Amino acid sequence: EHGIYVSFDSGDHWQSLSLDLPDVQVSDIALRDDDIAIATHGRSMYVLENIEPFREMSGSLTRAPLHLFTPSLVTRGVTDATFQYYLGKKTDSVHVEILDASGKLIRAFNGAPGDTAIKPIPSSVPGCDANRPIEPRAPTKTGLNRFRWNLRYQGAAAFDCMILWSGNATSGPTAPPGKYQVRISANGMTETKSFTVRRDPRIIGVTDRDMREQFALASQINEKTN
Repeated sequence: EHGIYVSFDSGDHWQSLSLDLPDVQVSDIALRDDDIAIATHGRSMYVLENIEPFREMSGSLTRAPLHLFTPSLVTRGVTDATFQYYLGKKTDSVHVEILDASGKLIRAFNGAPGDTAIKPIPSSVPGCDANRPIEPRAPTKTGLNRFRWNLRYQGAAAFDCMILWSGNATSGPTAPPGKYQVRISANGMTETKSFTVRRDPRIIGVTDRDMREQFALASQINEKTN
């Protein structure tokens, strides 16, 4: 009658999971893969995405300097790769690395307190776009954090006033279906977890091999553009 609640000890104790949900009756709950969908009486429907932290939550985990939760399955072209990690204490930096199945580095991202205030670099030429987007930053707050990777490899270099019709040089090829790894370092610790990128099962007549060949061609174009 008053929102949605969660228990971590088989129902002996409960705590609110309503977050910013209004004080409403929750008339139905559906668990789908790693998401929870709820229907309310008169206030529409809501979805809480990526609940893997709930499945791994424990008292000792909240005291750890760093814990990387198991990433969810990623559907290429539908969802980004989402990585959730818990920081047990304040940190000056977080380093996120995306690796392929063999351990080869694909992309690296950093984060530091105050990164959310960073703005795009202005162009040095009046009237031109800088074409130098800011890389996404890994959040550093104490507690649960979430970082998204859009499955893009490193793109080509760009410069002020660059004109490239129907394309963006800084947007690299999209990762093909396969196995990958994420490695996060913070508070003097490093944790690595594997995750899978799959082909959208709704696509008919296209194979994983087709997408790997597409990726190979896109990588050649990216290198030539660079």
